[in-house]
Amino acid sequence: SAYQWNEETQNRVITEDNLATLPCTDAQKTDTSTVTYGERKAECERILLKYEWLDKIILRPCIVYGKYDHTDRFYYWLYKINQQQPFVMPKCEHERITLTYITDLVNIIVQSLEIKKHSVFYNTSTHEPFSLKEILLLIDTQMQAVEINVTTLIENGITPGMYAPLWFNVSLKVSNEKLKSDFDMECIPFEQSIKETKAYFEKLNWPIPKVGFDVQLEQELLLEYGK
Repeated sequence: SAYQWNEETQNRVITEDNLATLPCTDAQKTDTSTVTYGERKAECERILLKYEWLDKIILRPCIVYGKYDHTDRFYYWLYKINQQQPFVMPKCEHERITLTYITDLVNIIVQSLEIKKHSVFYNTSTHEPFSLKEILLLIDTQMQAVEINVTTLIENGITPGMYAPLWFNVSLKVSNEKLKSDFDMECIPFEQSIKETKAYFEKLNWPIPKVGFDVQLEQELLLEYGK
């Protein structure tokens, strides 16, 4: 969220050094909405950097998923697949999403407290970039997804980030090479992380996600495009 993503950078693999972070105005500094989250995140980094005497590691996680995730962005798709019913997903194979598994992130944070030789900035991703469809097929190859062209979705008033979590209409490809070179990286395989995440929500009896398509809207889309 701290990076200045745009259409020109979407095909670039982002390292800690090849993309600027967002500026932050005085008004944004005191804003508490999610709209300025990235700007305030980047400003927090700049505040830390002012203190040269302070030993610091700044972690930049990608989309975090797993236990206790209050955003439901990843869980939404687990929930839809678990229902074993047709559901709508954007047809966006060209997009890539970079993820961070919460258990791996915790282990990295613990290491960051102890590591002697380190850099300052680390992209804290734990998997290679996937497309949304690749992620869902790794969850269940028998999923009943009805793919709808993103142009069609946008024409129906469904914009990126609205109704379809993890769809941004831009590739978010982030390199974790620096992290792997300095940290003892033994990330949990993606398939195993899915099993652990599903087991967690199974114990919670699969609560209804806080995000995702409105039921009536999704049914209308399925009726029109699910043939």
